[in-house]
Amino acid sequence: MPRAPRGPGGSAAPPDLATVADLLWRVDAERTAEGRPRLTPRRIVAAAAAAAVAVVDTAGLAYVTVTPVAASVEAGIVLENPGGRLDPAVDGPLAHANMLMHGSAARLLTAVLLTAAGYAILRAGVLPRWTGYPACAIAAVHLAFVPSLFFGTDAACFYSAVGWGNTALTAALLVYWAFAVGIALLRRTPRAGLRAAA
Repeated sequence: MPRAPRGPGGSAAPPDLATVADLLWRVDAERTAEGRPRLTPRRIVAAAAAAAVAVVDTAGLAYVTVTPVAASVEAGIVLENPGGRLDPAVDGPLAHANMLMHGSAARLLTAVLLTAAGYAILRAGVLPRWTGYPACAIAAVHLAFVPSLFFGTDAACFYSAVGWGNTALTAALLVYWAFAVGIALLRRTPRAGLRAAA
């Protein structure tokens, strides 16, 4: 078996289009020989959408895991200093870790979640297309705020680790998108199904 071509630094070069086409042809031939359905563009898109849904699930689970940890760190600062002299968002031994969990780490997880959700919506068509495009746009906004951790910790600054752009704006965009998706889901639900559920 010939060795894979090497790129700069000795790393394996990415496969070219002919290699990918050959691989898909071989997989399709094996599926046909086994009596399984052939690979069609529709099935490939459905598999990609299913993978995107799995990414949404995983990113959502990671986000739901990180958020309570950050809230616990804030609560720990308040419990340690009950006099109210410290701001748990910027004071205390774990304040900078808390800034990362509420800031850049949450922005990155949300961007992954929204990108995968937008892809799944646009490819699978489970929701109207107008809900997929804003998901991708909001994911881009969240990605733009990931480097804000390098711009200080001034809460009054728009683009900082705890700035109002990194916390309030990004969270508001996510909530507005979730609200719009909820409306789209309610509009797609048949009225007879709603009456039967009630």
